[in-house]
Amino acid sequence: MSPTFLKTHHIHQITLPTPFLVGPVHVYLIEGDALTLVDTGPNTTEAWEVLTKSLKVRGYQPEDIDQIILTHHHPDHAGLTYCFAETAEIKGNWKNNYWLEADSEFFSNIIAFFSTLYDRLNVPLRLKNKILKENKNYMRMMKTTTLSSSLKNEDLIDGLSGWKIIETPGHAQTHVSMLREEDGCFIGGDHILGHISSNAIIEAPYPGEKNRSRSLLQYRKALEKCAHLPIDKVHPGHGETVINVNDLINTRLKDQEARAEQLLNLLKKHGSKDCYQICALFFKEVVDIQPDLTMSEILGHLDLLEEKNLLSVTVQKNKLYYSAYKG
Repeated sequence: MSPTFLKTHHIHQITLPTPFLVGPVHVYLIEGDALTLVDTGPNTTEAWEVLTKSLKVRGYQPEDIDQIILTHHHPDHAGLTYCFAETAEIKGNWKNNYWLEADSEFFSNIIAFFSTLYDRLNVPLRLKNKILKENKNYMRMMKTTTLSSSLKNEDLIDGLSGWKIIETPGHAQTHVSMLREEDGCFIGGDHILGHISSNAIIEAPYPGEKNRSRSLLQYRKALEKCAHLPIDKVHPGHGETVINVNDLINTRLKDQEARAEQLLNLLKKHGSKDCYQICALFFKEVVDIQPDLTMSEILGHLDLLEEKNLLSVTVQKNKLYYSAYKG
């Protein structure tokens, strides 16, 4: 894969290959007082070769990078972080550390949590085992490193005049974006994508938390927050630059409402169902191919309906059942 660039006011988009279904990922080189790389791409030989060639075209070597800013912990975005650990500062949301450091207790707790959750959602054992196996493989995709410092909402970024952090959880609990208000430039990771709706992925509780993430509800709040920011264009982690930002945000929010309505109508038609039954009715055979993403999608929209007081959740023999309120 040859290096490709999109330059905007000292920002260079570098597109890297990934081995994942999502396809190529964009990372961003920003020439500020501190030479900054936003995300690193996946931990593959091909991605590293393209990244180093792309830096060389700009006159840089990997060791010239002063800081890495991670939009989130997913391996297509953070896999090569360890390659910069000795020469650059690594920055991101504090929750990234549990993934970067490959915290064994944290990983064990995730597997235990999801094993129990999938039982409560009545996921068949064959699909539950498939998801847990994929989760374990996912946890092995990055070599260990650690954050130099953490970033939180509204933080100004050292070495990047005019840039600040916007916390945008939903797709990932670690997710942050970057905004330069002077020209409305927004580096959004996987928060706002033009060609597809970003998955609001359910995550297990982090240390200090009691409950799983209600990721779709978080994602909607983060989208609504962005609709009130002076964003002119979004440089995403995948796909084309987004120009009509508020129009896209409104579309995403309306699409989520429409999907929730579809699930509500399904429950009105079929009566009380567990989450897996709902998923199988809605996605049919797709649930067998991508059980983790489809279950996360359904559970997120059930959370939305529950927040709107449009359904009830009951427990029968340790299984969760969802019913539409009549009326």
